Amino acid sequence: MSLFHFGDTAEHGHDHGTLIESLDPRVKVVGTVALALWIGLVPAGKEPLLAFLGVGLVVVAGLAQIPPATLIVRAAGALPFVLVPGLLRWMTGSFDLRAVLGMAARGYTAAMVATLLISVTPFPSILAAASALGVPDLLVQTTALVYRYLIVLRERGAAMMGSARARGYGTASPNRVTVAGNMLGALLLGSLDRAERVHRSMLARGYTGRFPIARAMQMQGVDWAVAALLVGSVGASLAWMR
Repeated sequence: MSLFHFGDTAEHGHDHGTLIESLDPRVKVVGTVALALWIGLVPAGKEPLLAFLGVGLVVVAGLAQIPPATLIVRAAGALPFVLVPGLLRWMTGSFDLRAVLGMAARGYTAAMVATLLISVTPFPSILAAASALGVPDLLVQTTALVYRYLIVLRERGAAMMGSARARGYGTASPNRVTVAGNMLGALLLGSLDRAERVHRSMLARGYTGRFPIARAMQMQGVDWAVAALLVGSVGASLAWMR
């Protein structure tokens, strides 16, 4: 199972999936950014307030029919990256356990927010929302190409691994390191040629620098209400903490 699960419901509009999934992707992206800013602006020493947000995220995940344990475990995949600053501080002799725990709490909560977003919103819909919100097209299209190409590489790598196992490759193979290195080298060397073929295929299908959107996004009353609730709650809580 991958760390993140990309849903496939919100891409079809407001008439499919749970209420959380059917929200306009722009609302979910704005809400994610607002919560990320809130996490970063929580004053030092008040990190326990993040627990309230964590509980709220678990409740929202339940409303979206996502098992809370799934959200918690997937977000934990970011902990190694979150703890790197603490390791660096320990190596430089300026280790502060309270500060490290505070950074870990902020990082883990932010990972929960991001995990929830991509669990209820297809990645292409997130990119379409980002473009509609004014993110530069070059950045959006580059991210989309990287995302799609990583899927191609993952599928190719899985096919190569399946072929190797069919020929007797396994953890007990005496030359497993050499075989794995050869497969990785072949995958990387073939990636350049594969990228060129993918680009030619895109041009043949009418790609002009922007990916088409299957269905235009349109804000409904519930979208405006949820957006106002999110932004208002974040603003009010920040004012209260100050």
